[in-house]
Amino acid sequence: MGGRVVAVPAPPEPLDALDHLLVAGTLIHRVHSVARDADAFNPGRGSRTRFAPIRDPKIVPTLYAAETADAAICETLLHDVPLTGDRLLLDAYRFTRESTLEVTRDLRLAKFMGDGLRRLGVDASQLTATGAGDYGKTAAWAVAAHRAGFDGIAWMSPRENTAAAYLLFGDRVGVRDVRLAPHGLGPFTPPAPGFDWLSTYCARVGVDVLLA
Repeated sequence: MGGRVVAVPAPPEPLDALDHLLVAGTLIHRVHSVARDADAFNPGRGSRTRFAPIRDPKIVPTLYAAETADAAICETLLHDVPLTGDRLLLDAYRFTRESTLEVTRDLRLAKFMGDGLRRLGVDASQLTATGAGDYGKTAAWAVAAHRAGFDGIAWMSPRENTAAAYLLFGDRVGVRDVRLAPHGLGPFTPPAPGFDWLSTYCARVGVDVLLA
């Protein structure tokens, strides 16, 4: 789903971004394959996303997460589901799960939302709410944040705009800096309890969860 192409400006060098601090003890939410550990960083495989893969100068491992489970679902399983409502196919969710991670040290993220966007002189429509056709340009902002020494990026989820989305840099944030918390929803494969949560949430936003 490419979406319309907009004029994404090049990031300033150096990137003078505001800090968004994830303090030790903060819980973050991740939706991921059941075949991957909750704290496993993506080594650069798969399709291009808004801020990954990035190379500075070599590939930087990344981990996407969100402030809430709702936002994590919207940024993953519902990412390409039309906002007018549609269906979530069984193959899209049955091998996935939601895990909750606890941050064990303060993480300093580049703030790409609110006053952080004003500081950088860009609008969300130019950076954090663009379509997939712009991901090659938006990824340059992740490179700039990495070069500026941040541990990752924080921005407002364009699909659940009451919660932040996060990208963590795997060469700055290690397995000792995030740990699995016992609060996750678990697998979404029916009849697991996670499926009940997923189907209830999707019904609330007008998406039918298919069982076959």
